[in-house]
Amino acid sequence: MAFVGIDPRTEGSGQMKKGWFINRKGNRYPRKAVYIDAIVAIKNNEYFKNYYMKLRTRGKSHTVAVLAVAGKLLRIIYSLVKSGKKYDPNYHYKLQNQEVRVHSNYTAKKIKKEKRKSNLNKQQLLPYLP
Repeated sequence: MAFVGIDPRTEGSGQMKKGWFINRKGNRYPRKAVYIDAIVAIKNNEYFKNYYMKLRTRGKSHTVAVLAVAGKLLRIIYSLVKSGKKYDPNYHYKLQNQEVRVHSNYTAKKIKKEKRKSNLNKQQLLPYLP
């Protein structure tokens, strides 16, 4: 994100804080392209639209929310280029479902372990019971 120049920076001196700005030290051409791509993604992709609206409901400004979407787009693009995979628009929803399944499996395994422990305790106590 720093190469493109959309990483945030704060400006202030002492106790005075002017707020945050985007760091414009990167290349301006990809920055403009990613910003426009983020706006298009918000309009056309349900995942990015939900992410944008979540940030807006938290009180973030339009620019901050769009830059957050742009950063997310850059991270996705980087991971796709690095792995050589094609973009799957439902990938994030699949991940969320996997997390739910992993969580439910974890709790199921935990319950099974507790049952086994309680059964073991009963079996260990059987010779000692009158």
